[in-house]
Amino acid sequence: MTWTPAEQNVLITGGSSGIGLATAMALVREGANVTITSRDVGRAEKAVQILEGRTGVRVDADIMDLSNLESVRAFADRYNSRH
Repeated sequence: MTWTPAEQNVLITGGSSGIGLATAMALVREGANVTITSRDVGRAEKAVQILEGRTGVRVDADIMDLSNLESVRAFADRYNSRH
């Protein structure tokens, strides 16, 4: 049995740049439902524009600061309510 990301919900922390953004791009192209997180709203929005512009597929973004447990908990609540 081979795993495929198609139609899977995938969460990528740090998805607004670098390896996270490249990973998001690859998974979106494979059909995954991708949510990226970032500490900065502007960077998250820019990453979504890049991802959606290059793939034509909707990508979700949310704010989360992994160094702040309150931020992580708030994000987890939002994410769980959507998925």
